[in-house]
Amino acid sequence: MTVVTLPPYSPNLNPTENNWDDMREKFFPNQVFDSMAAVEDRLVTACNYYEENPAIIQAMTAWPWIVKY
Repeated sequence: MTVVTLPPYSPNLNPTENNWDDMREKFFPNQVFDSMAAVEDRLVTACNYYEENPAIIQAMTAWPWIVKY
């Protein structure tokens, strides 16, 4: 096993970056929250949305080189 350090921004190597971008666009667009609890509540809402819609995550992450392995 070899550990390979990824560059800070590498969406082609780390598809979760696409997930975070999508979540920020849909659930955190230019908003100011009153508390950290409000941020956590919104994050839970976002995570539940993606859990109920796995095709969205699959479309962002199921690249041939990933699915192949």
